[in-house]
Amino acid sequence: MLESDKKNKENLVQLANLWDSLKVTYLSAYYTLQLAQLENNEITWFAAGSKFYNVANFASDSLLGIHAIGKAKEAYTKVLELNPANLQAKSALAVCIIQGDNDVMKGVSLLKEVVATDSNNVQAIFTLGMLSIQSSQFEKAQERFEKLIKLEPFNPEYYFYLGEVYAKSGNVAKAIKTYETCKTLVTDKEAKKEIDQIINKLNKL
Repeated sequence: MLESDKKNKENLVQLANLWDSLKVTYLSAYYTLQLAQLENNEITWFAAGSKFYNVANFASDSLLGIHAIGKAKEAYTKVLELNPANLQAKSALAVCIIQGDNDVMKGVSLLKEVVATDSNNVQAIFTLGMLSIQSSQFEKAQERFEKLIKLEPFNPEYYFYLGEVYAKSGNVAKAIKTYETCKTLVTDKEAKKEIDQIINKLNKL
């Protein structure tokens, strides 16, 4: 490796870490992307993709969000060029395509490829489950969230969404029971209050 390349990489790592520590996420993502372009390896491209995805998720400026999701998509695509078997990158790319390009069918197709390879892939099943709720396909959503609570039985988020699916499907008793389980798993007092309010509304149905 040329000494100048090595120095460049060290500088980029330091800059990315500096902006991370200052919580300036866009600049951290920007320098991580520069590093990925120099190193061209799976790990750094994935890190760049993840950082830009986080920028997009928390961006208050819609143009910045669109720009960041595009950069995340580019980075995850590079990961898959280097390693087509990286299911985490494929799931993340699917989400970027759904959010950034509004191409739900293409995103779902990628997620189904992930599940076909790894039937217990939590990230892909969760995204498919959320898409099923959004499109009112509650039977599919139920199947996916029931699987998730088997895979990760102490994750309150899965019980919360499963409770929502049961409620929207008209299965009030199951919804209440699921929300009660969710409440035992959350530690935040405000979250417990929110769940209690949902249960109270369901009890009045």
